[in-house]
Amino acid sequence: MKITKKALAVLKATGPDELMEHADVHDGFSVKCGEWTYGGWEPDAREYRCESCGSRSVYGAEQVVFLTL
Repeated sequence: MKITKKALAVLKATGPDELMEHADVHDGFSVKCGEWTYGGWEPDAREYRCESCGSRSVYGAEQVVFLTL
């Protein structure tokens, strides 16, 4: 899934230390709406349902790093 401009802006505002914190506590990130979903996500989660927008756009924090390379 392609990262929206809104989600990319949120990621750019997220520093590397904050991103690592999200990964450590297994947060997920919606590449559609740009919202973090907290705790309980597998690091390699891909296309899980977002609690905010309802789309299948949540990726584990570690996967988000790979999507932005």
